[in-house]
Amino acid sequence: MKKESIFKFILLCFVICFLVILFAGKTGYYEKKLRDNSILTEEQIKKFEEDLKKGKNVDISNYVINENKDYTTKLTSDVYSVSLKLEKTIDKIVKFIFNEVGKNIND
Repeated sequence: MKKESIFKFILLCFVICFLVILFAGKTGYYEKKLRDNSILTEEQIKKFEEDLKKGKNVDISNYVINENKDYTTKLTSDVYSVSLKLEKTIDKIVKFIFNEVGKNIND
């Protein structure tokens, strides 16, 4: 009996991890964090304004400081791709089930 509860606990942990990763990917959490890390500092803003006053050609890439740190690993990339595939599979299964139920109700 104890082995069953351990198995259920581990399975529940996997499901929760899957849902968290799926939610983070779908809501754009990672993309937002990456955009937030590219910021204009006060010094860069002043430099930009001075270059505008001097009439120089301005390019945003000269003023943006990219503090992006990529913490992705092969494991997180693989888990994310598995979650996407699993989501597509579950979506197909649910659509199939509802289509079959709908056909049986209409018949």
